Amino acid sequence: MDNTNKIRNVSTALYYSCLVLIAIWIVWVGALLVNVWYRPDALGDYINALWIPTLLSMGEADLIRAIPAAILITIPDLLYVYALWRLSKVFQSFRKGIYFTEETANHLFIFSVILFFYHLFSKLVFALADVFLAHDLPASHYLWPLHLYGDGPTKFVFFIAIMTISWVLREAIKIAKENAEFV
Repeated sequence: MDNTNKIRNVSTALYYSCLVLIAIWIVWVGALLVNVWYRPDALGDYINALWIPTLLSMGEADLIRAIPAAILITIPDLLYVYALWRLSKVFQSFRKGIYFTEETANHLFIFSVILFFYHLFSKLVFALADVFLAHDLPASHYLWPLHLYGDGPTKFVFFIAIMTISWVLREAIKIAKENAEFV
């Protein structure tokens, strides 16, 4: 088996993996919104499970505060779904044997930009949702764990590297087109 067949096989597997992840993520976001609709206090449990535990007790949460907060915290998840869709388009091109096109480079670039902003703003969105849910509590009940330790800086460097590589790839494709037209 030559390398192009291997690339196509791996790209096919990754393409379908992205589609499965997109479906799972959409179902998860829908389930969260439905759960919050029926149990507004569940949003506090969700925030406590995924984020640094808050001092907020969500026992008193009502639907009027919980639904907008739930919609707010699903925005990064929907951005993540869009990023996965862009990545699936890259693998779809690779599985068709299309490697060096502006379209593929653009999909890769947009994928990396979205993930960069996803990781930049996801903690801020959770903090804002927490404030929204507890807007009537004293300031001492809020936690703002915006930090740069752990794997956060590594992710940012990785996404910036992908952005730069895809940018260089787009420029190389443009130069190759100009050279082909010149000859």
